[in-house]
Amino acid sequence: MRDTDAITGLEIEKILTELEDESSPRYDTLCEVVCRTTAPLIRNRCRTSAVLRGRGLEGDLLNEICCRAIVKSAIYFFYREEGKVNDDPAAFRKWLLALARNLISDYEQSIGKKDAKKATAVRGEDGEETDPVDLIPAPETDNSEETERIRAAIAIVLADDSQIYKTLTWLALTVLMLTGAESRIEASRELADKYSDLTLYQLFGVIRRESERIPWLRLTQRQCRHIKELLDREDPGGGTYGDAVYSAFFMKKGARATVSDWFNRISAKVRRADGGSGWNI
Repeated sequence: MRDTDAITGLEIEKILTELEDESSPRYDTLCEVVCRTTAPLIRNRCRTSAVLRGRGLEGDLLNEICCRAIVKSAIYFFYREEGKVNDDPAAFRKWLLALARNLISDYEQSIGKKDAKKATAVRGEDGEETDPVDLIPAPETDNSEETERIRAAIAIVLADDSQIYKTLTWLALTVLMLTGAESRIEASRELADKYSDLTLYQLFGVIRRESERIPWLRLTQRQCRHIKELLDREDPGGGTYGDAVYSAFFMKKGARATVSDWFNRISAKVRRADGGSGWNI
């Protein structure tokens, strides 16, 4: 009887076949293997970690580890050596577990920092209790007015009835620019080239993960539920919008031009909604 956590050579072959399908790359087997391999580790850490325990993050972590595996597996594992395919099942399992441990560590550090800031703010410098309901993490920027404009712009975008793939494009570009992209052109290139093969569910997972790097930028639970409702809607082509691959919505003008066009259209709506004083990138 084989170890149920082990990965077989046949599974690696199937993963590679699905990834290399030029007409329609798929990630079914990859995600199945990722979840089976990493779920015990994630479940155990969510139960035993003082930081993660009781937060209900197991599902989020599993979704996130699948997103990371999809984005990184081909580049960092299977094809990291030019002209050679790394198809060692045992090595792949080891790599996935390392990926999961890094993800768990990222979550623990991020949550730990937030909890520490919240505890300090609630207690106050003079040691007196304050009302935690009204506390907002201090922006990590010198221009608090600009952060408010960004948050207001996000609220406008999420309240608008645009197609969900356009909304996610605007959010993704905004988050990418706030987390390090040097320009909108660079962010558009990264989004079009790096994430075009993700489903809309997976793209939303990337947005949520990257937004966690910005302490003052938080999508509320209500906003996340609204996005999830839009993703769960039935796609006229079959299935749900969330299950559809991002690139399936691109126009004939190409990925980067499409991404830029959608961003401009949504930004124009933001400017009209707030009288032209909204955040401009």
